[in-house]
Amino acid sequence: MIEQLPAGVPPTLAWGVLLHDAGKPATFKSAEETGDRIRFDGHVDVGVRMTQVIARRLRFSNEDSEQIVALVANHMRFKDVEQMRLRR
Repeated sequence: MIEQLPAGVPPTLAWGVLLHDAGKPATFKSAEETGDRIRFDGHVDVGVRMTQVIARRLRFSNEDSEQIVALVANHMRFKDVEQMRLRR
């Protein structure tokens, strides 16, 4: 995904893209465990906490940290945008 970003995007967007699935390894459940398919339940919440720690360690500004955390926290909300109806 990071390679698909156009040149000149804000660094906060690039960091959001980089960290958006950071919680997946910690929440991995195999198909055998779930009974149907691989799942990453709760990866967003785990990723948000990880992102907060990473932003603090890297000494990002509060504003940048908030933007990056918001991107990670909300990244699943955009997956179905193309299927959404226009408001009338």
